[in-house]
Amino acid sequence: MGILVLYNNNVYDVVDEERLDALIAEKKIVGFHRSDEWVTVGGKLVKDGGRVNGKADERER
Repeated sequence: MGILVLYNNNVYDVVDEERLDALIAEKKIVGFHRSDEWVTVGGKLVKDGGRVNGKADERER
């Protein structure tokens, strides 16, 4: 099953977990969707009608 990601240029894509790890390391994505929530990578991800999701990616902790 693929993981929905949002690239820095506001393009969505579905990738496998291995590719997700590479995209995070290369800082090419803003965030990704996990279970029922968006996870940010780096800054803030604006979703859901303009509300800001300020959750940090667990991999950055």
